[in-house]
Amino acid sequence: QGNLQSPKIDATEPKMIDSGELKKGIIIELEGKLYQVLDYQHIKMGRGSAQVRLRLRDVRSAHTIERSFQASEKFARARLDYHTMQYLYNDGELYYFMDEENFEQTPLTASQLGDALKYLKEGMSLEVLNHKGELVGVEMPIAVELRVAETGPGYKGDT
Repeated sequence: QGNLQSPKIDATEPKMIDSGELKKGIIIELEGKLYQVLDYQHIKMGRGSAQVRLRLRDVRSAHTIERSFQASEKFARARLDYHTMQYLYNDGELYYFMDEENFEQTPLTASQLGDALKYLKEGMSLEVLNHKGELVGVEMPIAVELRVAETGPGYKGDT
């Protein structure tokens, strides 16, 4: 009976989330940069308003900062695309990945890989995070099978 129109959603606009929706691992946009939430604390002040203390890691440079915000503040959640890539090799500085759909090779730096660097094996597939056409990081599989190459001697009673 009435003219119903669905609301237009701009896919380029970031989704705004409340401070209560923040948790470890979420990537937000703050001051034009992408940050991953490393730690989240909700602090209730005696008579004042509550605050949120965040420890954030810059996704591109890997620098860590700590910031406090009012609990009522909203944050822009980064829109990330995930696609599967296979790790091929490294040349000392860069780590090369191949897109499993179009076989295109893409290099990533050690800072973009972060802790995932310790667990990379040639030929493994993992999810690569893409933000506005730029690769910003990787998401490792839940389980990785690795072999211990060397270990110190065992001591009596350490079993």
